[in-house]
Amino acid sequence: MASSSTVAIVAIIAAAAAGAAGYYAAGHQGGGASAPAMAPAAPGMAMSPAAPTKSPVVAKVDGQPIYQSEVDAFIADIPDQTKQQMSPTDLQSRVVDRLIDVKLGNEKATAANFSSDPVFSQRMRTAQEAMIADSYVEKQARAKITDAVLQAKYDELAKQATPPEEVHARHILVKTEAEAKDIIAQLKKGGDFEKLAKEKSTDPGSGESGGDLGYFTKDKMVPEFADAAFKMDKGKFSDAPVHSQYGWHVIQVLDKRTQPLPALDQVKPQLTKIVLQDEMGKVTEDMHKSAKIERFNPDGTPVADKPAEAPAAAPAPATAAPPAPATAAPAPTPAPATPAAPPAPAKK
Repeated sequence: MASSSTVAIVAIIAAAAAGAAGYYAAGHQGGGASAPAMAPAAPGMAMSPAAPTKSPVVAKVDGQPIYQSEVDAFIADIPDQTKQQMSPTDLQSRVVDRLIDVKLGNEKATAANFSSDPVFSQRMRTAQEAMIADSYVEKQARAKITDAVLQAKYDELAKQATPPEEVHARHILVKTEAEAKDIIAQLKKGGDFEKLAKEKSTDPGSGESGGDLGYFTKDKMVPEFADAAFKMDKGKFSDAPVHSQYGWHVIQVLDKRTQPLPALDQVKPQLTKIVLQDEMGKVTEDMHKSAKIERFNPDGTPVADKPAEAPAAAPAPATAAPPAPATAAPAPTPAPATPAAPPAPAKK
């Protein structure tokens, strides 16, 4: 079974290969959901940070400056998925707000001599050890990532990808079926498709370019348009007008192909992150192999080794019971058929 890392990068490769949606895309997902708030630090972890690299001051708390370098360091630790949900301006503002809260909490903690609390001290030691260990493992793993390693991973995953089919088409959009039929008649007499598109198409996105929509996958167009285009042979134009919510289309298919995968450079940042996780796992595994690790129960007693499992006994042969006589049941009366609802039109 493919690992989650493998599935993730194959999806990235497929997504990066997908062409931009055309004017007649079936719809886009808007960013209606609000971005998540900045994750707070663990309770009781407020401490004076190490002296930041001097940079512009972006806020002051009771005269204590917050530098842009502190903001940048905080942002660097935020997951990419979270950062992508906010604009740079919003992200900057939220991080500054979070650092203001940290400064205020640190003031109160210092005044209360909170750093001497034994529970807090233990948490700080554990947090520091974890930070040092994670940084060390990451550094060792990064040293193993070379262009050759990334290329090998890319080649491995590219073999598993199944790129979709693409069509390169152009169209002429008009308001009425009669206009579309007249254009088809002109094309059958040898009319120039590109010239007719420039003269008659009402599509502001493609009319000036002779109706050219470029390459697209089936999901990038409204169903009526996509179904017609993908059924047509290369070099042919539609024998009959195709109707959609935008009007009446005359379509010509210029080419068909399997969507090409993106080059390694296009997915290198994402691929590097996946390979880094794999290499960090290997570094950790090697450390385990070279260490003597003992485990103990909460009361301090050694954890007993699990006894070897005894081979499972063979199951006793089942004794078949004589079948019960079948009782004929009356056939149910079929429910009246419910007519299917008409399909919903594609959204702009």
